[in-house]
Amino acid sequence: MFAARRLDREDVAILFVVRDYADALTGSGLPELHLSELHLSELHLSGLDEDSAAALLGEDLPASLRAQLIAETRGNPLALLELPPVVAAHGTGPGPLPLTTRVLDAFHHQVRSLPPPTRTLLLLAAADDTGEAATVLRAGAELGLGPGDLHPAEERHLVSAALTFRHPLIRAAVYHGAPPAQRIAAHGGLATAHAARGDEDREAWHRAVAASGPDGVLHG
Repeated sequence: MFAARRLDREDVAILFVVRDYADALTGSGLPELHLSELHLSELHLSGLDEDSAAALLGEDLPASLRAQLIAETRGNPLALLELPPVVAAHGTGPGPLPLTTRVLDAFHHQVRSLPPPTRTLLLLAAADDTGEAATVLRAGAELGLGPGDLHPAEERHLVSAALTFRHPLIRAAVYHGAPPAQRIAAHGGLATAHAARGDEDREAWHRAVAASGPDGVLHG
């Protein structure tokens, strides 16, 4: 910014790259030009294609894990470089992928400014693996939330009305960016929701994740 504000008399162009919804240039004091004046258009970068993503991952990972990383990162180069050792160490399960700090920061910034009820409803959607909006909304009702709390996230195109995340790593960032106490409460609400629909396996899994330790009851 220091240099950019002092280059107004030079034939120099500076290209700024920002993430979606970033406000890094807000209040910068730089003169603003419409892209049409420069005969340019916005360029939105997408992820790597499948072959390029596979080449970036290398050959050390099992084929199933490579396929999962390519699918759930959607070719994001930062995630492809940083997540393999984390996933190899912690494994994968029904929940979102484990993240490194840099990948978490890259995606969680889109969520931080949302109202707390909206973030809680997104957390329920991230913790659930069924993809069923009715189950998530039932769990939300257990926590005093309603469908209207979803609107701010819909307006930012983070999720659809069916509670499908725009990008799998947004789901992971919502989950891992939440404090442990909130994750426990979310799993407790989902356990109750799955119990109501008769899904004993998922109820047990969510109650296990929400448990802070053994309950002292032995089952023989």
